[in-house]
Amino acid sequence: MIRRPGITSIWKVAILSMLLVVPALTAAMSNQARGEDGRPTTAPDELVAKLVKEDLSQSFQMHVISRTSAVQAAEALLKMGDDAVPALASGLESKDELQRLNIVYLLNCVGTAATVPPRLKAAGDESARVRAAAVRRLPVWSDDVSGKAVIKALKDQDAGVRNAAAAAFAIRRDGPQATKIAKNASKYSVASLIVLLLSDPETRDQAAETLGSIGMNVAVRPLVKVLDDERWTVRETILEALGNLNDKQATMGVVASLRDDNASVRSCAAATLGQLGDIRAVPALMHSLTDPESFVRRDAAAALGRIGDRRAVPPLIQSLSDSSDQVVAAAGEALGKIGDPAAIKPLIGVLRPGGPAGEPIAAALGQFHDPVAVEPLRLYLVGQPESRRAAEALAGIPHPDAVAALIQVSIECNSHQSKIALELLIGHSFAFESPQNIAMWWRDHRAEYLPAATQPAGARRDE
Repeated sequence: MIRRPGITSIWKVAILSMLLVVPALTAAMSNQARGEDGRPTTAPDELVAKLVKEDLSQSFQMHVISRTSAVQAAEALLKMGDDAVPALASGLESKDELQRLNIVYLLNCVGTAATVPPRLKAAGDESARVRAAAVRRLPVWSDDVSGKAVIKALKDQDAGVRNAAAAAFAIRRDGPQATKIAKNASKYSVASLIVLLLSDPETRDQAAETLGSIGMNVAVRPLVKVLDDERWTVRETILEALGNLNDKQATMGVVASLRDDNASVRSCAAATLGQLGDIRAVPALMHSLTDPESFVRRDAAAALGRIGDRRAVPPLIQSLSDSSDQVVAAAGEALGKIGDPAAIKPLIGVLRPGGPAGEPIAAALGQFHDPVAVEPLRLYLVGQPESRRAAEALAGIPHPDAVAALIQVSIECNSHQSKIALELLIGHSFAFESPQNIAMWWRDHRAEYLPAATQPAGARRDE
């Protein structure tokens, strides 16, 4: 028999819930930003006075709802926008370093033109933490005064401030400054100044990152010279910067990094050489195809594909039997990019439905546009009916047997990807047709396609 809760039990639960909720609500209300009279305040000056006892930049980054008075005051000030700027600017006179740091953080968050003068003032603060926070977000490329202030900060006695100044000049390609900077003639002079920070181990990492984003080749040789930094993370940053600069005078210096003791650095060096595209790197990259670490071998194969030198074809074919599926996939993609017909049969040999490397291998075969790949790709599609890359590979082969193969897979497997590929190949849409309707269409139009074949599928065309 199921016992129903009595009225007394229900009241007990309700009272217990109230006892738990009321203290929580009271605590939440007590944490609101309040004035001297105990009432919630919206006066900017009073709100600024609450920006103490915690680092707001960390509190906001924790992604945890905090109901402290400092956080609530900050939220209220941010909602005010420019109306809060005068009070925030006045607050920079505070003797509390953490409060000034929080004020700069909020000014940076508002980020309007009205916030620039107080941020410039904070760039001269006695506290290095405040100076660093102020200069890091100044609009250096759109405001000359800010640019000059941050250039001055590049020579600050504190390394943290120098790093922040270098970071301020970093160009984010997806940001609003990207279009403006392309026409800014001061890039060269700024890069020349930041190059000087490479000589200081404390600022080298940030300087390298910023130089890579600015994109001036004045930084190439200085960056190569510090590739022997004892920290592998810094060496990686330098290699990434050299890749972004894309200047072939860095090639041989980067080649040397393929012998680095750290595998992550070797991997980064391979990727950078792929960006540089210099054929002088080919022999070293071919040797890296035998690196003990699979991710280094993978990146070396990818780099060889980007460079496109046919000398790499034999070792890349050997890499198709690598124990790592990622290496096999990278080698297959590289062979497809290079386009040497000698790779077709080896690629067909490793094309297996369900294998992790199947999709890139199928796509690689499609890049040869050779009828010899039609039947292997058809068989692969039968096993993987919704393989977009295999269907597109067949669509890229200008041969009637490719049409027949896609028709067959569409009918037998009701493959949506094959239907889409058929439209690419012959211009007729089958996307919403049933297998039966496609079979009827094929019986009526088969003769329009198959007699046009100049050779059977499986016979490779002469190059």
